[in-house]
Amino acid sequence: MSLSTSPTSHGVSLFSDERCSACDQGLVVVPGDPAGASYLDDVELRCSHHFHWTCYAEWEEEDKSRRGGCPLCGEGTVDERGRLIVIVRNEGGTTEGFDLGEALDEEMEMEANPQRKRERAFLDMIASKDYETALGLLTTYGDDESREPPVDVNCLHGEDAEPRIMRGKTALHGCAMSDDVEGIRWLLRFGADRTVTDVQGRTPLEYAERLGFTRAIDALSD
Repeated sequence: MSLSTSPTSHGVSLFSDERCSACDQGLVVVPGDPAGASYLDDVELRCSHHFHWTCYAEWEEEDKSRRGGCPLCGEGTVDERGRLIVIVRNEGGTTEGFDLGEALDEEMEMEANPQRKRERAFLDMIASKDYETALGLLTTYGDDESREPPVDVNCLHGEDAEPRIMRGKTALHGCAMSDDVEGIRWLLRFGADRTVTDVQGRTPLEYAERLGFTRAIDALSD
């Protein structure tokens, strides 16, 4: 179970003297921009030792079997289900009960599959209505050596998608299920397939009809 609080609730000042157990640098990050606010970058293991997210991730990346123990004291860090549950403190606040192991596995998978990483970014952009940036992912870019393939406008949310109901669905499904007419029209304009089905065999139109979203139904029926 996760419990999130506001960034100010844990107080950056409370950790001003705390240091990462790996690199011995402060847990409070001071941005290069003088106008920027300092923030915490802290992962607290069950043994109460603290690490920067990147420091712990790099340590574990060298040997995946290391996940079972703290880099500093060697004490067991996983629960009875084999999960690496920690407390994370950053600019977004404090999250207790965070599954760091799952997050690191996901990061590694994305790094190993850059195209999937781009697809996920595209789906997130559509959900947040950032159409201008999303359009850039639908086209190839870069020079001849670094050119990356475009994202498929009909790509699916993966098994890690949140909320869970979006798993195995396209961006068009998401827009239909939220009565997002603007998103529906944008996606159709750039080639979204209104007949594509999700893992349950349903089209975006079927979801709009089930939910009674008449505006979405009209947009998908044009």
